Amino acid sequence: MTRRCGASIHLLCRGSGPTPSRSANGKSFLKRSGATQGKCSVFGESCRSGWTGPQRSATARSMNRLSPPAVWMPLGALVLLFIAMLLVGGPGSELDRGILIAAQHAELVPAARMLTTVGGWAVVIPITLLGAAWLLYRRHRRQALLLCGLLLSERALVEAFKELFDRARPDPHGHLVVVNSMAFPSGHAANAMTLGLGFALLVVPAARRTSAVLAALVFAAAIGLSRPILGVHWPSDVIGGWALGAAWTLLLVRLFAADPRQGTSAVRPH
Repeated sequence: MTRRCGASIHLLCRGSGPTPSRSANGKSFLKRSGATQGKCSVFGESCRSGWTGPQRSATARSMNRLSPPAVWMPLGALVLLFIAMLLVGGPGSELDRGILIAAQHAELVPAARMLTTVGGWAVVIPITLLGAAWLLYRRHRRQALLLCGLLLSERALVEAFKELFDRARPDPHGHLVVVNSMAFPSGHAANAMTLGLGFALLVVPAARRTSAVLAALVFAAAIGLSRPILGVHWPSDVIGGWALGAAWTLLLVRLFAADPRQGTSAVRPH
């Protein structure tokens, strides 16, 4: 039989347990028993209808925001953007070259140096470990593992793409920081986007997630823009890095956010 899993979330649940009983004030509630557990059509996985109302409501909203087409449409657009930056950008692109020249402002270099340091792997690793440690302290082991795996796999993917595409960086005489790898995609841009969105989705509570995502985008934008200012990346490298970081984060959270054994989500519900 079909019933609603709480008035605050409109999710169809299928189960064989009894209908919700009514309290004295007329509000429905579900008895926490094995008989009241059914399947809820959220995130493509099952969830327990025996959760308490606030926890179930917050979790379902978080999972619905990351369910098709909320994930697959942006993911497809990001992949297309990545491919476009690969095909049209680089040393032969007049647009890339023009933007790179326009970005050269001496007064911006000190701030760009500071920002580019924050986006480096030497800073990203400790920040990731701190986030994972906090999640473990809060007993969110699944989120902690996903956060670490997300950043490590993103970095491996960036290095593999750099070797595969072998795009040359801008003129070395214009480099204001030391670099020792190929250009596409920008590792700093990908690091910043993955770190920011990873924290927003896995560390920050659901009630503050929208503002956290906006902060993550600003953080990634600032670090990514520092790279052309320092003369070490084409603008298309940076856009490609942003696209890769965002796409990879959405994909891994979509694939590994739900625990099929417990019907729970790695996206923090509270």
